[in-house]
Amino acid sequence: NLGTGGAALNGQNGSTSSADSNDARFLEWPGDNVGNYVYQPGLGNNYMSVPDEAALDITDEIDIRLHVALEDWASGSRQTIFSKWLASGNNRSWLINVESTGIIGFQYTATGSAGGANYLSTVAPTVSNGGDLWIRVTWIRDNGSGLSEANHYTSTDGSTWVALGSTITSAITTAIYSGTGDIQFSSFNFSNYKIYRAQILDGIGGTTVLDVDTSVITSGAATSFTALTGQTVTIKRGTAGRKSVAVVSPVWLFGTDDQFRVPFSNLYQFNGTEQFTVLTMLRMPSLTNNQGIIATRNSVSSVQ
Repeated sequence: NLGTGGAALNGQNGSTSSADSNDARFLEWPGDNVGNYVYQPGLGNNYMSVPDEAALDITDEIDIRLHVALEDWASGSRQTIFSKWLASGNNRSWLINVESTGIIGFQYTATGSAGGANYLSTVAPTVSNGGDLWIRVTWIRDNGSGLSEANHYTSTDGSTWVALGSTITSAITTAIYSGTGDIQFSSFNFSNYKIYRAQILDGIGGTTVLDVDTSVITSGAATSFTALTGQTVTIKRGTAGRKSVAVVSPVWLFGTDDQFRVPFSNLYQFNGTEQFTVLTMLRMPSLTNNQGIIATRNSVSSVQ
C-alpha cells in the first residue's frame, strides 16, 4: 500500500493497526468512458435497494441485465450481486450470483423458502478482475417442451449480446414466487463491485419494469436517487469500515480507522523556533470539535 509523496517521501495507506483489505481505497472515475457508479465495499449493511411493487413481481418470463465491475470475478466464494430474495418471512424469489469460479448463476424458488432451482452458465465470462462487463440472464418457465429454460449472455455495450455457454433446462417448471421482498444489490453473499446499470424486463426482450442507471447521480453524498423507471433507489451505508458510496469524481474512501502516513524524515522535522507552513485540502462531510486532520506523531496517543 505504498505511494509517493512530495520531495520523494514514501506515503503509506493503511489503518491504525496494519495494512489490510479495509484500508482506504482510491476509487477512480472513468468519466464519459463508463460514467458515474455506486461502489459496494462487500461488507454488511452496505447495499442498494428498490421497494417491491406489483410490476416487479414477475413469475414467468424474466430478462435481467446488469452492467457491473467486480473486484474479483472468480473470488473463490459465491457473490450475490442482484436479487429479489429476502430470507426474512420466506420472501425468496430470485437472485443472480457470480459463483466461486466466475460462472453466472440464476436461482429462484416457487415457495419463498430456501433452495429452489439453480441455473449455472456452462462457462465463465472472459473479463479481467476490476473490469466492467454487461451480463444478462433470461428465464422461461415453460419453453414449450415441458422444461424451464435459462440463457446467459455477456455484452460490452448492453446492446449486442453474445451467448455465455449453452442453454440450461430443467424439469422444474413452477412459477417464481411472488413475494414482497425488495430488489437488492449485494445485501448478502457480499461482493466488492461497482454498479453502473441494472434492468429488469417483464418477458424476454419485453417491457422494462426497472432501469437503475447510476449515471444520473450528481453528488457523491447521495443516499438515494430515482431510477429511469421512476422508483426510488436507496444507497444503504454501514456505520463502520468502508461504506457504499456514489462515485461522481475521483475519490478516496476511508474506513473507520484508515489513515495516510509518511515515515519519519528530517525534511519535515522542525524545532520550536523554526517557522513552517502546513497546507492541506480536503472535504469534510460535517464539522465537529476535535477532528484531527494532519499531525506528526510517534504513537496514536502522543503528538510530537
